[in-house]
Amino acid sequence: EELTAAAPASANEFIASLSDNSINNRISLFRIQGTSSLGSRSTVGGAATNPGDIASVLGVGVRRVGASVLAGRSISAGGGTLSTSAAPASVPPYTQLNVGLNDTANGSWVNAYIRRIRIIPRAVSDAELQALTV
Repeated sequence: EELTAAAPASANEFIASLSDNSINNRISLFRIQGTSSLGSRSTVGGAATNPGDIASVLGVGVRRVGASVLAGRSISAGGGTLSTSAAPASVPPYTQLNVGLNDTANGSWVNAYIRRIRIIPRAVSDAELQALTV
């Protein structure tokens, strides 16, 4: 969950990312620069497979975001709206969780309160991901 400020993001503000401790294999959730929209990106082998908006501007307040990734399927959601899915051929084991910053450690701090992080150690269906983010 994320409690955001009213102002648009001045740069991409990373909410959370899960990776194998590299920038080549990760899934990231972020606020998109210049907007209040949420974005997601799944990167496998250095290639971004589903960059883009999760949802249009959702307004000020509590917003829930989530992601599910496994070999052959990568999708994220925000406010009950699914992103475009991608189909990475393989996904390495993810062992590092970064909260509130870009996993490259070059800033992009999120200007929001992150109230809760929930990890579900299995793939979730599209319907379940939507329900978790409403």
